[in-house]
Amino acid sequence: MHRDQINQLRGLQRIRSFNLALDKLLHPRADARLASGLLGSMCYDAVVSNLGRASMLERVGDVELESVWGPVGQARLKEERFVGVVTAADALRLIEARPTRQPSLLDPLVNNLIDFSMK
Repeated sequence: MHRDQINQLRGLQRIRSFNLALDKLLHPRADARLASGLLGSMCYDAVVSNLGRASMLERVGDVELESVWGPVGQARLKEERFVGVVTAADALRLIEARPTRQPSLLDPLVNNLIDFSMK
């Protein structure tokens, strides 16, 4: 069920209409402080940014990419939680930015992923 809802949001037409609506609310060249205030007013619990599979060179000369972490950002939300997801060099990496007073979302998620991969 959740997957179906997410897939509907990922449709090209849906993404275009969301981008148009966002551009009306916040011009792409608007001041970053305005963007922070707008996002902060939306009352989200968390922001998740999934870059998907990052297409990049894993080796350039004698320099080798070991890992990529991120993205992270300051969401300016009431509870200020940001989860970044990226797959690079054949590894899924997750990072979470949150106040230390909040419990981690990633600890139970990592345990679930490990349990799932063992099945």
